[in-house]
Amino acid sequence: MNWIEGIFDRLNLYQLKGGGIFSYLIMFSLMSSALLRILVAPLEAGLQYLTFFPAVALSAIIGGFWPGLCAVFIGMCMATFIFVPPYYSISLHSLQVAFWANMVFLVDGLVVCSAVAAMRRYQVKLNASIDGLRLSEQIIRTTREGFWLCDTGGRILDVNDSYCHMVGYTRDELLSMCTGDLESSCSTFSSHLQRIMECGYDTFETVHRHKNGVPVSLEISVNRSEGVGDTFIVFARDITERVGREAQRLTEVKEQRDVLVREVHHRIKNHLQGVVGLLRQHAVNHPEMAGIIEISVGRVCSIAIIHGLQSQSLSEEVDLDALIKSIVEASGVRVFFENRLVTPVFLNREETVPVALVLNELIANACKHRTRNSQVDIRVVMSGAYTRITIENQFETGKLAAAGHGLNLVKSLLPRKSAHLAIEQHGDVFAVELKLSAPVTIY
Repeated sequence: MNWIEGIFDRLNLYQLKGGGIFSYLIMFSLMSSALLRILVAPLEAGLQYLTFFPAVALSAIIGGFWPGLCAVFIGMCMATFIFVPPYYSISLHSLQVAFWANMVFLVDGLVVCSAVAAMRRYQVKLNASIDGLRLSEQIIRTTREGFWLCDTGGRILDVNDSYCHMVGYTRDELLSMCTGDLESSCSTFSSHLQRIMECGYDTFETVHRHKNGVPVSLEISVNRSEGVGDTFIVFARDITERVGREAQRLTEVKEQRDVLVREVHHRIKNHLQGVVGLLRQHAVNHPEMAGIIEISVGRVCSIAIIHGLQSQSLSEEVDLDALIKSIVEASGVRVFFENRLVTPVFLNREETVPVALVLNELIANACKHRTRNSQVDIRVVMSGAYTRITIENQFETGKLAAAGHGLNLVKSLLPRKSAHLAIEQHGDVFAVELKLSAPVTIY
């Protein structure tokens, strides 16, 4: 049968639009062959239609509807005017005798020609569909983008060579795997499944694992297909290089930002130190205001210390240990400081200034109101979720009222959350405890 189909395929190559000259030549050849067959071996009356009918069918198959219909009329004319009395002549009597036979032949011919034409149209559409399918398969097989077909459970049903190359597995290995076996995060597929089921599509970025364990960044485009079963058509683009470049760019931007921020903090510290110098010069020129000015100097110094620490750090969080040491050093008073922290504690950058001012006020009050020849003790310990800063000293009784005003200022500066202040007195020894917790502190 294949060689017969090959003959018809070759005949179709010579057809022109609307039937074509070649189609009509074939039709005349077939009808002439049928007529020659009858002339060589005459048949009984009426059987000539049976001889012409195969020629009509072949004309319709090869040439289409119009060559087939033309063969019907030629067959009717030859059957009527050649094989009906008076033979070999055109007469009204022949038409009357063969009228019903011609009608039957005409109807049968129209049915055959219409059916063949419909089959030819279907064959053209089928061939176009097959060509389109082959083209789609070729595109999928040769595209640089990865492709796979999977069911709603993630089981891979088909895959192209590009995706095999992306993840390092062979086609047979992937056909025995599920999408979840390749996802670096098992929840990624399930998190997007609901949107795909609702909308029929989704686009997202994910990371698959290469066979050698190396992560592969992919841009995924998924479409739901309900044509044959319920499946997902997935295309993947390897964006590993792009993600790497973006990460490198962000790293460089962050480094530049850190340098700029440190430089800004350094300049602010220098300017604040300049302000401190001006205030101290003003205190020298106006001794009667020295006490008030010195309080302002201490507060400005605390802010300058913060900016100084931030200019030296890679982040804007301030190390609590370094902050306390800097404030103690700036006070110029002998202080006993003990750090019992197991791990460093940092202050959230949004709370560094209030906490620094609070510590400055507490340490300044302790140093200012201590008894002669006594020292201030500062201890930092970790207690559960809290960082406890304890400041102890012997207070002069006459200075308690002034110290109380300072503590009122401290309470107003405390962060509203995650910071608590407690005061205890044992004889002439006062202990102030500042408890800090997240989010003020960062571990």
